[in-house]
Amino acid sequence: MKNASSTVALAAVAALAAASGLPAQAAVVFSFSTSGVVFPTDPVACPDPFAGCELTAVGSATALAGNVAPLPGPWNFSATFSIVAPLSATTFRTTGSFAFDDPSSVNNDLFGLLEGVLDATTFQNTMGYIVTGGSGLFSGLGGSGTSLIQIIPQGPDQPFLFTERGQLTVSEPQSLALALAGLWGVALLSRRGRRAAHPPTGLRPG
Repeated sequence: MKNASSTVALAAVAALAAASGLPAQAAVVFSFSTSGVVFPTDPVACPDPFAGCELTAVGSATALAGNVAPLPGPWNFSATFSIVAPLSATTFRTTGSFAFDDPSSVNNDLFGLLEGVLDATTFQNTMGYIVTGGSGLFSGLGGSGTSLIQIIPQGPDQPFLFTERGQLTVSEPQSLALALAGLWGVALLSRRGRRAAHPPTGLRPG
């Protein structure tokens, strides 16, 4: 029975997508890479990410390949997220929001929500993207994607570095993407594993 709510939520996602009746649009699909730094948003008042303190990531994002020409981007990448719940002794749920900001005149921006799982033993975050809106090429659209983020710890009191490779598919009307985001969150939460009593210390800044 523990997977029942997850099954129902995922079925609802599929049913909503099939029954929406909204006009179909050719999907824009592209792979991307990002890199940058991660640091506590407020390092003085709330420095510990395992205490629920918000983290900020900033860097750059580049489209590597895709089905449109020219490829969108490059972008200024930013995200705010938190480690909100242990899923097991070594894995943790991460949740937040992101923005791909295109500084060029075409303004192909993307923004949305993040839901991921951080492995504290490998410093990898398997991330899910829900695109809830954008501008330019992505105006009024939404979509989804996945990525793998590698976190690279630095010395004491230094921000972490990160690299990321992923893929996004953007095609759904924005209203459907928002509905899917809510259902996807329900599905992820229903699959939580055993909560850890204490987080490992390996990811804590020195």
